Order: sequence, then C-alpha cells, then structure tokens
Amino acid sequence: MDDFDDFDDLDDMQTMQHGQEKILAYVDRYELTSELGRGGFGMVYLAVDTVSDQQVALKTLPPELSHRPEELEHVRANFKLVSNLHHQNIAAMKHLHPVQKSSPGNQSVPISAGEYLMVMEYIQGSTLSSWKKQFTDRKVPFQLAVEICTQIASALDYAHENKIIHRDIKPGNIMIDINNKVKVLDFGLAAEIRSSMSDSTNDGISGTLPYMSPEQLNGGVQDHRADQYALAVVFYQMITGKVPFQSVFETKDTLLITKIVSENEIDSVEILSKQQNTALLKALSKDMEQRHTSCLDFMESFSKTEQVGSFNKKAVIIACASIVLLLCAFFVFIQETPKKTATITVVDVPAVQVVNKPVEVVKFTAPVQAEQVVVPTPKEKPPEVLAKPSLDIRSNVPSMIFRAGEYLGTTPIVLNLDKDESYFFLVKADGYESSSFNLLANYTGKRSKNILLVKTKAVKYHPVTNARYSSMYKLAEGSSAAQERQKNYVTSQKKPLEIGLNKTRIRLRLIPQGSFSMGTNEHKQDEQPLHKALLSQGFYMGKFEVTKEEWRMVMGSSTNSSLTDSSNEEGDLPVSQVSWKDCELFLRRLEEIEGLPPGSLRLPTETEWEYACKAGSQTSFYTGSKLSTAQSASWCYANSGKNTANDSSWSKKAAKDMKCKPQVVGQKKANAFGLHDMHGNVWEWCQDWYGAYSKNTKTDFLGPASGSFRVLRGGSCLLPTIQSRSTIRSWYPSNYRTKDLGFRIVMNIK
Repeated sequence: MDDFDDFDDLDDMQTMQHGQEKILAYVDRYELTSELGRGGFGMVYLAVDTVSDQQVALKTLPPELSHRPEELEHVRANFKLVSNLHHQNIAAMKHLHPVQKSSPGNQSVPISAGEYLMVMEYIQGSTLSSWKKQFTDRKVPFQLAVEICTQIASALDYAHENKIIHRDIKPGNIMIDINNKVKVLDFGLAAEIRSSMSDSTNDGISGTLPYMSPEQLNGGVQDHRADQYALAVVFYQMITGKVPFQSVFETKDTLLITKIVSENEIDSVEILSKQQNTALLKALSKDMEQRHTSCLDFMESFSKTEQVGSFNKKAVIIACASIVLLLCAFFVFIQETPKKTATITVVDVPAVQVVNKPVEVVKFTAPVQAEQVVVPTPKEKPPEVLAKPSLDIRSNVPSMIFRAGEYLGTTPIVLNLDKDESYFFLVKADGYESSSFNLLANYTGKRSKNILLVKTKAVKYHPVTNARYSSMYKLAEGSSAAQERQKNYVTSQKKPLEIGLNKTRIRLRLIPQGSFSMGTNEHKQDEQPLHKALLSQGFYMGKFEVTKEEWRMVMGSSTNSSLTDSSNEEGDLPVSQVSWKDCELFLRRLEEIEGLPPGSLRLPTETEWEYACKAGSQTSFYTGSKLSTAQSASWCYANSGKNTANDSSWSKKAAKDMKCKPQVVGQKKANAFGLHDMHGNVWEWCQDWYGAYSKNTKTDFLGPASGSFRVLRGGSCLLPTIQSRSTIRSWYPSNYRTKDLGFRIVMNIK
C-alpha cells in the first residue's frame, strides 16, 4: 500500500548533543550539523545559530526565487504574516535569511550565495508519516487519533482567526514529539512558494493530491474550509490506514482523480458510530458550505459521541447514583416512622437473576422503642484492603506500550492492573526492534519492568545472485588486471560483486580501491597534466545511469527533457535535464525510501568517476584508442540519431537535424568493472567543484573547497565520439539544467 504522505517528507528530528556535531558546512552565522530530510522545495538541515547559540532548522528555498523579484516579494510578505503566528501547536518561523556566504565543512551542501533559507524552530520528534508506522497497518487507536487531530484543529482555527490558510495539511507537515504534542509545519508558506513558482512548473494548484479538497483540485475559490477537508482526510487515514479513494490516487491520473473526488461519495468508516460518520463525512463534503463552522467544531463531534461497541460510562454512573439516592430515602423513611413494634420483611431475591417461582418471605416481630430502631451488628474485624497490583515500565528509549492492539501510552509509564489477570504487552519504538513480555498480576503493590530495545539491523540491499564478471573481449590493455583487483577485493572484503537496492532495485557494482594515472598530456588544457591519483577505499557505483523510471519512483514525477519520447522503453532511458541540486535532492529522498543512513548515497568524485570509467585502461576509451571501436561502448552523434553519421559532419545543427537523443541504458559494451554507458549518452554530474589539475599525487581528492561550477564527465549523445573520452571534462552551475545532463549514484561500502 502506498503511503502518499511519505513524499516530500522530513526525517525524524532526533535529539542532538550540542557541541559534539560534525560541521557539514558554514552558511553565514549558521553551522550546519546534519541533514534532517527533504521538504517540499529543498533540503532541511539542523544547524546551530552561532549568534544565539540555539539549534534551528534551516530549509532551503528554490534558487529560482532569487531571480524572480516579484514572486520573492510575495513570499516575503507571506512569511511576515506567518512569523506572527504564536501558538503551542504551530512551529515557529524565525526569519527569512538571504545567504551571503557558504563554505563547506566536512562536505559540500547545495547552498549558494544569493539564495534564501527559511529559519525555523527545531522540533525533536517524528513526522506523523513516520510516527504512525509503529501501529499495525498504520491504524492509529481511535482516542489517540482524536487527541492528535484536536491539536491540529486548534492550530488551524488559530491561524484562520488570523486570516491565514495552510493549504497543504498532510502527515508530512505535522511533527509529534515523544509526549504526543503536535507542531504544524510550513504554515501557509509552502503553498505561497508553490503558487509563486507555478509559472515555471506549469502547475497552478497548491497542495498534496490525496489531501486536497474538491475546490482545490478544480482550481476554484478556497478558504479556511479547505484546511478542514485536509484535516478530515488525515483523521480518516489515521483510523483506517488509507486515504479516501486510495486506489484512484495510485493511478496518478490527475483528471481521473479530480473527477472521482469531486463526484463520488466517500464510504463510511466501520469503527465509527452513525453520528461520528455523519460528522466525518460533513467535514469531507464536496460543497465547502456544508462543512463544519470550524476545525475544532469538527473534532469535538467525536468527544460528544460514543464509538461503536464502546462502554457508556456516563449512563452507568447516573444509574448507580439513582440507586444510592433511593436507598438513602428508604432508610430515612424507616428511621422517621414512629412505631411500637416493627415488622421487618426480608425478601430473598437474587441480585441479577429472574426466578420464575414464588418468592420465599420470612416475617418476624420484635419489641422496639418507639423513638429508635436498634439493629444489632456483629462485632467483626473489617477485611484488610490490599494494594492493587501496578507495573512501572521503563525503557532505554521513549517507547509505545500496547496491549491487545490498544495503545496505552509512552514510557516511562505506570499501569494499574487487575489482580490475578494475565497480560501481554508489546513495546515499540521507531528504528528499534520490538519487544514483548507476558505478566501474571498475582501480586500486590508496584513492580518495575525495564526494557532494553535494540536498534533495527534491517538489510537495505540484496546481492544480485546472477551477477557475472564482464567479458574481456575487445577491451583495452590493462582491463584484465583491473578485473583481477575487483575479484580479489570481492573475496577479501566478503562483499557481493553486484547489489540491488531493496525498494527501487537500482543496481550497483563493487569498485575496488586502487591507483591510476588521471588526466592526460593531450587534448584540452583542463584535462592536463597526467598525474597519479589514489583511492584508499572501494565503493559501489551505479551499473547504469539513473533512469527515468527510477527517477519517477523516487521523486514522483518525470523531468521535462525534450529528448525523450513516449515509447514503452522511455522508463529505461537515462533521466536527463537534471541539475546538480536535483541530483542531491534525489539522493536524499532515495536514502529515505531505502531506509539508508543520511550520507550513504552520493555523486561520485571526479577521481572516482575517471578511475571507474578507465577500469585499468590507459587509452582514450576502455575499448582502445580507435573511434570505430569506441562506438561499441558509446552513444554519440555518430550512432544516436535517426541515421548513422560520420563524426566529420558534426555540428550542433547537424545533431539537432539528426534528432540525436539518449538511448536505453545497458545496450553498449560494459568495461572491466561491469559499468555501462560511461562514454556518451548523457553527461554525468560529479561531486566536485570545477578546478585545474596539479602534478602532485592526490589521495581521495575531492577537488577545490569551493567554486562557481560543478564538474560533469563522460560526454553525451549530442557530441562527436572523441568528446566522450575518459578524460573529457565539462562544468555548469549547480542549478543548471539542459537536455543531456544526467548522473549515476555511488554508495559508501560502510
């Protein structure tokens, strides 16, 4: 089942020990210490404000805003309104920060001077998307769902009173801390940014599809009741584990989605009473005029009614009170009745049983004083009242406690138990192995139970069992020796030759550590001089360039490349028209999807790329020096158009007339390490800033510490064969996109 709210989501904001973090980068007054995740329009980082010495969350805004003054002014004005919201369930917006200077620490971050950062309150907890994964089928217990959504409703109503609409309520924009306190993120600003960017994205609607009201989907007039609709969808999803019309949203057909959401009725929820379903469906009404007057009015409907099958405590209390009052009146009546003798009638009637036979009546008469009725009482010692059993549960991390699927609370917690009752408890925490235990409450007083949860050690990738070493047929000299190093590395490190990521199935090959001659003393000046380079660590590298289908799986949409077609093979084409920053966002999102630690995936360094491409060869191509043999490993002008051509006829116009375009990955000959399409097809982004080479030997070299352009390697289908050689270099700004730019990924072995 797809969990739609996982898209554009933040990671859990875990507690950080200030003063012990590594510095990723320095951006003006902020020291960036870790990546928290990906938001709707950029990366989110944990940072320390060196002026106030406080931890904050920094969210990058689209760099295009810096070059669109009118739209930027709209965002500024909206931010000013949102920053004035002060509510216990709204994450505080501190200020909009224009970047003056950015320099790398332990790694480069995609933030450049002139861009803008949103400085926000840092919240330790989980998004609702992550938080609800602890429950079976992601179904949150009813009362807990009401508690969470009531807090969201309170935040929304407060904002609506201040004339601000969120327009993108979804689980990914809701944070929950360890005490189940809610904070709503991105209040009104995400929609404003999306609206401002609509001219460049061709997307005029704001929101996330499954949570958008009919008026939003149809581009109609919206008001605060659109937020109420989204809240109702969130509540519906929490208690059922899915959004309304889930199967329709899985088609990703916007026209079909709009039609169904606007016209079809939503099914009632089985676990809710008739009154509760009426309240929920009212909030989900197609006509916003038919919805509740406020979000809290909607949520209060669930505190006024009882769930199906629930125990009506109020009715029982009233009934018991009535019985007590009747008994008191009866005894008062007896005491105030003046009689010389009293006849006491004892009727032996079972308390809860109807007996279909004559009732036995016993009568006796006793002499008493008229002023007082004396009733003898036996002089017995009252029974000793023993303390009921209770259990104090504690754990090494805040954990959720369940019994028979019912959520009981978060550790530390003290539970009152019934004497001699048997219990089975389940203990769960996100990122840790679950634990459980049985208990027989055959004791009195309090006992303690300490739980030690162990971090999850889930396998994030799998070996490709049918992987084979590359054929050496017609590969350049030195290739066989490189493959021997690869075989020895597989054996010594006990690592698979080839792996596939579990969710996306992206395949990577093991590249051994080693040294090689980098660059050349020929060709362009920036490829010189020839120098020695060493790599001290092996790594896994994408067997193919990232494809359009893999991009869709991770990012949810394709790029706007004009070089692609609508054939059935389109998904296996390399993704193109992506910027360096787009690649970074893809990698962070891919880590989230695959459950990999932040920083596990990255672009290759320029040194790693050339080492992996050459795979032991010393010639211009891993097939040798001849252009004719190079085309067996390369997609270039000569073979990627509607007809074959001679490189001597190449020009930009000729490539356009030939309709040269990227081709399906993996069709050309692989090199000694088993990598395809390293020559031609699309340029591939690298981590490094662009800079000149030196003659000195470099170990694990990452290029200059800063710069204006990022490096690309490998040439493309739009260029002659010679311009797809192993040493060819190009460079563009990190936010630049053009139709023949793509990439492949690297995964650290550790």
